[in-house]
Amino acid sequence: MNRPLVPVVLAFAAGIGSAAYLGSDYLLWWLVLTAAALGAAAYLPGPGLGRVVTVCLAFFAAGGVWWTARHTEFPDDALYHTLLNQPERDAWTFEGRVRSTGSITPQDDYQRFVLDVSQIDRGDGWEPIEGRMQVRWSDSRGTLYPGDHIRLT
Repeated sequence: MNRPLVPVVLAFAAGIGSAAYLGSDYLLWWLVLTAAALGAAAYLPGPGLGRVVTVCLAFFAAGGVWWTARHTEFPDDALYHTLLNQPERDAWTFEGRVRSTGSITPQDDYQRFVLDVSQIDRGDGWEPIEGRMQVRWSDSRGTLYPGDHIRLT
């Protein structure tokens, strides 16, 4: 093989794409797949197609781990605590910038994205707050891109 890194890089990129499509809820699954593929690659004897496939599978899973770990946020910000302590959330308005978006296919009837919230309105005026929220938006009137400023009610 003239270019031995090409399959590995393509597998890593495919893992990133798959994780972006699935969302950030599968970190454990990606870790288990990475460990299983690395174990299988270590177990297989000598160089051959089986070893190449398992190494590519390991890099595919490593790409999934990398993307998922970068996009998984722990719920410890001010927005999370505000939402947790308030029972009524139906009339709130959130404003902020789109941090990242998931991939969209023509058959999808929703769009998933992460919003960096900068302020909220609970009905008594805007108040600054910092936090992130994952949104699944089914009433999308257009495609959102990272950096877009939006307001959700």
